[in-house]
Amino acid sequence: MSLSNNVKDMFTVLLEQLGMAVWIEVVTESPRCTYYFGPFSSFPEAEASISGYKEDLEAEGAVVVGLV
Repeated sequence: MSLSNNVKDMFTVLLEQLGMAVWIEVVTESPRCTYYFGPFSSFPEAEASISGYKEDLEAEGAVVVGLV
């Protein structure tokens, strides 16, 4: 892991401890479940990851009904 990744990870941990980190919430109908992905240091970083999480869940057969 590079130094820049370590610094970013430490920053994200700090944001999480301060309650300022961003989380993605994905709700599925089948199975009926709510998944949380994160923490992320910013909304753009979280938004860039949404499609990957959605694709992974759908590949496992889940029916995604909501993303927050």
